[in-house]
Amino acid sequence: LKIFREFGAQPGQRFYDLGSGTGKVSLLMWSLGLRVTGIERNRARWQAACTAATRFGGQMDVSRLQQSGSHQQLDFQRGSFLEIDFSDADLIMASLTNDAKLHDELTYKLATAKEGARILSPYPFRLSPSWNVVNGKPQPVFTLIKQFK
Repeated sequence: LKIFREFGAQPGQRFYDLGSGTGKVSLLMWSLGLRVTGIERNRARWQAACTAATRFGGQMDVSRLQQSGSHQQLDFQRGSFLEIDFSDADLIMASLTNDAKLHDELTYKLATAKEGARILSPYPFRLSPSWNVVNGKPQPVFTLIKQFK
């Protein structure tokens, strides 16, 4: 939990877990009150995440679990994070393989994140664009707040 406190995780924030695997981090963040989307390409890991969410939350409509009466949401999507719009993210966990080409593609995808988005990755990014031009004005792309091994 310490790393997520350093990450600045707060209830109500929008969190994306790229390469969410079996959903452990997604479920943890959801239990802390964040609105969570876990994205996993591997079918077996995605199904394991949905099963875990069903057990954890008690009910799930295939890949969606929502706690009624609040803004807390947990959503597992199967597919490529390169095809998902995460421009509303406050926090992004990029738990990916150490694939340099994939990380390069992700770096440019992260450039679509809103200003102030915070990224956590276990692997270093080779490219780090620090500015993006939006409506003719340069804006910071994202802040990579912590890399860990």
